[in-house]
Amino acid sequence: KRYIYFVIADFFISSIYYFTNIHGVRTENNFFLVIGQSLMLGELVAGEFWFARAFFMGSILCLFLGKFNVKIPILIVIVLALVSLDMEYTATYVANCVLGCIVNELFEKDYKVLSNKTFQLVLFVLVYVLVKRNNSNISYFIWGLCGLFLMILAKYNTIFNRLCDSSVLSYFGQKTMTILMIHIPCLYLVDSILKVKENNVSLLLVGIIWFVIVHAMAIPLDFLLNQIVKLVYTIYGSVYTKITEMFSN
Repeated sequence: KRYIYFVIADFFISSIYYFTNIHGVRTENNFFLVIGQSLMLGELVAGEFWFARAFFMGSILCLFLGKFNVKIPILIVIVLALVSLDMEYTATYVANCVLGCIVNELFEKDYKVLSNKTFQLVLFVLVYVLVKRNNSNISYFIWGLCGLFLMILAKYNTIFNRLCDSSVLSYFGQKTMTILMIHIPCLYLVDSILKVKENNVSLLLVGIIWFVIVHAMAIPLDFLLNQIVKLVYTIYGSVYTKITEMFSN
């Protein structure tokens, strides 16, 4: 089901690139590239979907880690081993998925230190210091750690908890995939309308307009994506049930 979701999302974003001809995709290729890349969770059409394979592999790994109830010390070893592989960021992002297993374990154990104000201040300072860096394999891992620290703060720190409990943030947090899918096409759209360089338009104004358009478009796109995913899941469930019944008989 996770694979199906990523395929559909990849097909959506790659189709947007194809039909709007971003980077000359439609000029240089045919629609079979969109279909093939979607099935392979590829990034040749839409570069920002580069994370799909890593997240899919991370989902599979985390599923087994959860089923076998792997504890934090072993999870840390797995994370470090993955980061050391340096497979063009893929292994690092799989490692960051495993950090999610560590977060889950920390929350289940509910260690007292997580509620300690001094400890929380240290985490905040670490995030503030560590997040400022250029792209690299180790940077992606460090940003993953920052994500882990922020999740701890969101759960145990009163201020962060209230900020993250905002209904608005929660609502748009559920649209993350579609926001990711269209943020680059929307940038091209805004640029084509305002002609930023020719008219010397303020980058702040461009950023505000772009931000509004991205979030406004993400809402209906998210609804459409989820409806298609539900339909495909229903078909998948029906076929899967019939196949299992056939083999069981």
